[in-house]
Amino acid sequence: MYRTTAYVSHFLARFERNVKLYMACAALIGFSAFGIYSVLFNLYLLRMDYDVGLIGHFNAAGLLSFALFSPIAGNWARRAGYRRTLVGGMSLMVMGYLLMSLAGFFFGPMRTGWITAVQVVINCGFATYMVNSSPFLMSATAAENRSLVFALRGAVWPLFGFAGSALGGTLPQIFAWLTGYDGLVPYQCSLLVASLVLAPSLFLFGSTTRDDRQEQPDATAEGEDETRPDTPLLMIGLISLLAAPGVAVARTFFNVYLDAELGISPPSIGWMIGLAQLFSVPAALIMPYVLAKTNHVQVFTYTTLGIALALLPMALIPRWEAAGLGYVSVIVLVAVRMPAFAVFHQELVAPRWRSTMSAVTTSTALIGFAITSFGGGRLALSMGYTQLFLLGVVITCISVVPFRMLAAQRVREASA
Repeated sequence: MYRTTAYVSHFLARFERNVKLYMACAALIGFSAFGIYSVLFNLYLLRMDYDVGLIGHFNAAGLLSFALFSPIAGNWARRAGYRRTLVGGMSLMVMGYLLMSLAGFFFGPMRTGWITAVQVVINCGFATYMVNSSPFLMSATAAENRSLVFALRGAVWPLFGFAGSALGGTLPQIFAWLTGYDGLVPYQCSLLVASLVLAPSLFLFGSTTRDDRQEQPDATAEGEDETRPDTPLLMIGLISLLAAPGVAVARTFFNVYLDAELGISPPSIGWMIGLAQLFSVPAALIMPYVLAKTNHVQVFTYTTLGIALALLPMALIPRWEAAGLGYVSVIVLVAVRMPAFAVFHQELVAPRWRSTMSAVTTSTALIGFAITSFGGGRLALSMGYTQLFLLGVVITCISVVPFRMLAAQRVREASA
């Protein structure tokens, strides 16, 4: 880990202050959202005696709000600028994690409603961050550095997510020892830690320097085509929608599957999730060097097919070793695919449409996540986890078809 951290620091020295501040925020996001919260949220729900169907409902409510709020978040940035919009999104997340830690104080329908409402708040904030972070980085970096910067972001998230996951799996035991309580209280205290860790991001984003390109992303450059690029927006939206379920079944149901079906302890689950994120760090960092040998189209194609292949041991072998191997492989491949896809779809459109493209990509992906979470929980209850994971395999493979069609169209237009 020391060498990886040194490698990250070396490359950060090449970039301007806004990029460095963004990466510091990305580290906090990784530690809290991709680390502590991702490990503990579903386990927190299980400790409140919710079954996998209702857990899927809660996750779907958050993801659907994420998807529906994404266009609003993109429009917010077009009016207010990326800096102020990102500070607003982080504020919602910090407040949401704090409010989620209070859910254990409610009972019955009020608790269910509270969790659903807070999930909406958290995911509206997360949508604001995810929609506007890519355009923010595009405007803060030169074209020759973009693949490297996006790869670096893809490495920072899982690197600190690993640390957060490892800590998140053990926090309930630590707080149980400190407080003398079992049950919900240790999990409530652990979620409070996630809120406190994320709070400094408000200061960091607020400290980014003003940039006219960032403060007025709706401005049109001289000679730039003002026509909305409907075909790329629709095609990328379809691709994102179809590419999401394979990742969603792994991210949403992996910890529930291990806890409820295989009887694996929360610390062990936390370490497996953490290791998946740790292994994805070098995978994300090699992406620019892979692109030097190939291109964004090939990276997306092969990583997507790899994700489908990685889901097969989760579907067919009911052992923690197989599930862990499949999950780690999915997360590693996503770490390679995500920055390549981000640069691909951002370069499809003119700068003034980048926040719109990012909003479309994020919202359609999260609609896919929401449908998978909502229907997946019920499918797992009625037919089992094997069918759930196999469905993810099939849909993931289908997503490659429209992507290759769009890539071929882009080549034809470039050669015309």
